[in-house]
Amino acid sequence: MTHVDLFGREEAVEQVTLPIDSKAMEGLGKHHTLSSAIADLIDNSISAEANAVLVRFLQSHGTVVGVQIVDNGKGMTPQGLRDGMTVGRRRDYRPDELGHFGMGLKASSLSQANVLSVWTRAANNDPTGMRMTKDSMMNGAQCDILSGSSALAHLYASDYGFDLTTGTVVQWSDVHGMSAADNVADQTRWFENALVALKLELSVIFHRLLETGAVDIYIDVFDADKSTPGLSSRLEPTDPFDYRQSGHDDYPMKLTGQVGGQEFTLECHILPAGGSSPSARLLGRDREHHQGIFVYRRDRLQHLGGWPKLLPNEKALQLARVIFDVGTGIDEHVKINPEKTGVQFTPALTTAIDRAVSSSGVTFRQYLDTARGAFKESNRRPREHRRFAPMGRGFSDASRTMIASNEKMLRPNSDSIQIAWKALSMGLYEIDLERRTIYLNQNYREAINGGAKGATNDAQLIKTLLFLLLEEEFLKSHLQKNRQQDHFRLSLALEHALRDDVSRAAAVHEESNDE
Repeated sequence: MTHVDLFGREEAVEQVTLPIDSKAMEGLGKHHTLSSAIADLIDNSISAEANAVLVRFLQSHGTVVGVQIVDNGKGMTPQGLRDGMTVGRRRDYRPDELGHFGMGLKASSLSQANVLSVWTRAANNDPTGMRMTKDSMMNGAQCDILSGSSALAHLYASDYGFDLTTGTVVQWSDVHGMSAADNVADQTRWFENALVALKLELSVIFHRLLETGAVDIYIDVFDADKSTPGLSSRLEPTDPFDYRQSGHDDYPMKLTGQVGGQEFTLECHILPAGGSSPSARLLGRDREHHQGIFVYRRDRLQHLGGWPKLLPNEKALQLARVIFDVGTGIDEHVKINPEKTGVQFTPALTTAIDRAVSSSGVTFRQYLDTARGAFKESNRRPREHRRFAPMGRGFSDASRTMIASNEKMLRPNSDSIQIAWKALSMGLYEIDLERRTIYLNQNYREAINGGAKGATNDAQLIKTLLFLLLEEEFLKSHLQKNRQQDHFRLSLALEHALRDDVSRAAAVHEESNDE
């Protein structure tokens, strides 16, 4: 850091510790939204090694009166809870933790409510609870120690949908981050819209962790008058980089740079033109709003695009998105705001990004120019016909020629896709992206072939139909968890349909024999 001493008289003669002005605490968490506040608490749950988190809204007579964030993590000891509720206390964080400032629990909670209660239990410790109010924090941060019976009730008396042998319940009461409308109908409409927005944001922020199964996040509404939970919904990931075909044949491309002796990587993407999926239109907004650099830390998305200190957003760059994983050594050059809703790059990092280059010599600025060109070209050219990879082993010569000989159907520079028979425990088909192979269930080979013995190029109709159905999945490096589940359900549905046909054919055959 460069220090300017204009007159040579800035030497320190004494160091003092100044008290915290309670008035300064009034601005704590003031930039939090409902979504960012809840996301901050989910960060704490993930750092506590939880694999299940429930966001529960407490309603009474149609009005939201409280919010709970419940996790099955390792919980806190009584002293750990005291430390967590202490204003201004910042502990040392493990490299794999999402915590950053030491103020998340208090700042996020009291930005949305006037009362914060926490009940928790760590292994080999008794359940414990504490309560803090916004007023008490302004007057020395006095806290109430809650009874053991209260902790037991909140940890174990309610149905959260997962086991809480250890874990934590954070509760907001006297909430002020909700609708202040006088009538319940308006409050209900506001809440429904807020729920949609919350789900959209959380599904993007935590998409990597949701996709890998590191954590499941659920949301429900609890009727406090009847003491009954509503139907719980599980969040599905929304990956900003989930697209079937790149907007340019040379991308994605990795560029590398160095700052402070540490190397970093920028994974540069160009989205396909015309995309309208949730991944393309993040949070329901046009792509122009979410172009730029997406900053990840510990697989948590902390910055949804933009070009910090590099350039302003522009319409022609709406297809450009960049993955930037902040690793050890780079942290000091990426300043995250307390709400974790935005970042700032140091001048050194901004310069290093501008100078990043690929192994083939492509610079960051050349990438931007290519993205601009792809957008302009997409506005000029008519929409292309769908193209396919070549058919490989398992398809007949006639089937392979159908695509290989048609320039409008064949995707250039694409490896072939094979199809083969394999014994599967359930379902009609299975996808193997690594081997670029579609597997058909060997158990149904005879039935599909009408009782005839199979050959290498048998069952061409069903093989070709599956190829046309599944081919675009092979444009991806991996399948998201929700896509895997979609294919599992589709494979089962096709299996049931085939078994139904087999049973019907057997019944017809039996009737004809009886005659």
